[in-house]
Amino acid sequence: MRLFHYHLVTSKVREVEARYIGKLGFTLVARHGRIEEDTTSFESGHGWEELDELGFKLRLSELERGAVNVVVQPGQWELPRLDHLGFALDEDDFVATLARAALRELRVQEHGGRSSRRMRVTASSCTRPASGSTTFSRASRS
Repeated sequence: MRLFHYHLVTSKVREVEARYIGKLGFTLVARHGRIEEDTTSFESGHGWEELDELGFKLRLSELERGAVNVVVQPGQWELPRLDHLGFALDEDDFVATLARAALRELRVQEHGGRSSRRMRVTASSCTRPASGSTTFSRASRS
């Protein structure tokens, strides 16, 4: 099983983006959003000051490090919340992971690939797993 994507939602997009780039070694792929009614994207090399002057409204920031892609999207939470995870799996891992996700009532979207199967797991939050447990968790409904 290999993590290849995760999606965070936060009210502190600029700060989270800066941390991923400055401290965690990610690179900015692009910022996607709109100017007035036109959708547009800006690749790395366009700073926030420039985008602010253009009236750019961010929809999401896309970052990557190696084979891992991270998306940061504006939302209401100061502390980033996990929206979904993406895993690349071989067939045996895929079947086992589907079973674990079903037990936890997690929503799963299957995406086929050439040499592996991909899975997107959606959960409201993710907690640190205990040793030997699954990497998925479900938010409490309190």
